[in-house]
Amino acid sequence: FLQLSSSLPEFPQRTRMEPEVEITQADESQYLAESISERKSDIAHQDEAIPDKSMFLNWNKDILRLAKTPTFQDDLWSIARGFRNGCVYGIKIRFPHALVMTLIFTNDRSIQNMSRTIFKKTKEHSLHLGHFVMMYKLLVVVVRRILRYPHNHFPIIHLLAGGIGGGIVWGKRTAINHQINLYVFSRIFMGLVRSGVERGYFDGTAWKKWYLFFASLTWAIVMYLFEFEEHNLSRSLAASMRYLYHNEMKKPGDVKQIWQWLSTSSV
Repeated sequence: FLQLSSSLPEFPQRTRMEPEVEITQADESQYLAESISERKSDIAHQDEAIPDKSMFLNWNKDILRLAKTPTFQDDLWSIARGFRNGCVYGIKIRFPHALVMTLIFTNDRSIQNMSRTIFKKTKEHSLHLGHFVMMYKLLVVVVRRILRYPHNHFPIIHLLAGGIGGGIVWGKRTAINHQINLYVFSRIFMGLVRSGVERGYFDGTAWKKWYLFFASLTWAIVMYLFEFEEHNLSRSLAASMRYLYHNEMKKPGDVKQIWQWLSTSSV
């Protein structure tokens, strides 16, 4: 009997049948609508989490974005405020710089001459910066209204306004303009490198290694120019380097000469 029972095949146990749920057309429509809504939400979150690394314009993000259309009065106030901000910021930046550089490097120590120099440099910097901001904002308004675009968030507007305004205001080579142009050029160079890293065109780790080469090459060239072609360097840089590298004195023999050795500047 045991052998017979062990040889019998096992039959699956019957389970109670679950009642079938009737799915109506309304339920299917609701389920489909919820699925589409969840999918759209997931795509929106992915777009927010993943930065756009494309160099091309994204029509939905860059162009068809919700933005308030400025009125004519808003445009006028923006232009006037831009001129004011440029002048104020130019004074804040140039006045202390001109004061220190005049006190250190000027040969004429008269109060009248130093005051005139400081005022001239501060005035040129502040007015040029104010004029550029005003002209840039004016050109943004003009180009936007010519293209009949509802807001300012359009790259070609800023490229045209910056290029035209920069050529008019900063195109004349003066000591102040040249210094500002070189400052901005060095900053945009680094900005373009960072932009390339963000977009995947450069490797951030590799750039850190290349930065060592960049620093070495920069200082190798500047030291060569200083020692053999000093006339090709800017006067302020040449004066600073002369103080650093060619400002030598004889070995002091007593306390008085030690104090003179420590305190005397030949700049």
